[in-house]
Amino acid sequence: MTQPSEPNPASNHASSRGPSRAPGDDDELDPELAALLASVDDEPDPSEVDALYGGVRGHILAAKASPVERLRARPTWMRRLLGVLVFLFVVGITTGTQRRADLAAYPLGHLFVYLGSIATLIAVCTFAALRPLHRPSLSRATSLGLGLLAIAATVVLAIVPDFHTHAPLPSGGLLAHASPCFVYGFLVGAPIYAALRVLDRGNPLGRVLAASAAGLTGNLVLELQCPSGGVDHLVVGHAGVAALYVLGVLALEWALRPRT
Repeated sequence: MTQPSEPNPASNHASSRGPSRAPGDDDELDPELAALLASVDDEPDPSEVDALYGGVRGHILAAKASPVERLRARPTWMRRLLGVLVFLFVVGITTGTQRRADLAAYPLGHLFVYLGSIATLIAVCTFAALRPLHRPSLSRATSLGLGLLAIAATVVLAIVPDFHTHAPLPSGGLLAHASPCFVYGFLVGAPIYAALRVLDRGNPLGRVLAASAAGLTGNLVLELQCPSGGVDHLVVGHAGVAALYVLGVLALEWALRPRT
């Protein structure tokens, strides 16, 4: 005669919990998520989809038709060439209409070093600002370093001993003789900055590189036009142009930085 089997406590405990659930199932759906899911139609209205597609397509076609986007769509070599041509045009117009009277007395070696150094930095900043997007972007340290190098180069060339002894010292107070050069140099650099920003496809810190090229261009033109010497005049009125552009744009970058 068989003995009745004793009930399994484990099975009774499992059955008391109700039907088993798959791991990861939630007891209930979040009310907010449930409301969002309920508000979404299974099949969107075809007219809404067509309207969305038409709006996006129209925006793309309008962007392609704008002159700025056409310039940005040019190959990298062409955008860089346009940047160089703008620089040559600005320098040619400014120095062609007005040139310092003592340019013939400027020591040729010093003039070559000055113009060669500044022009090289302008070319480096221009090419870096118009770097193709398929290549790795310059590091933040490199871009900032070029901006600081632009300031340092103009200051060093202004204070190097015996470099500007041929130029007469200006008369009057510092503000009186330095501010006209400062304002003029800033205005000379504005077309360079604008051109590089127009040709830029979205290079990180492209504003800093464009500002460096603009400030250096203003400094170079001033060296070819202004006959005044003196360390204070050259630092404030000439090198100050590069400092204003670079530091001003760095302040703008800081103001526009993403907030976390």
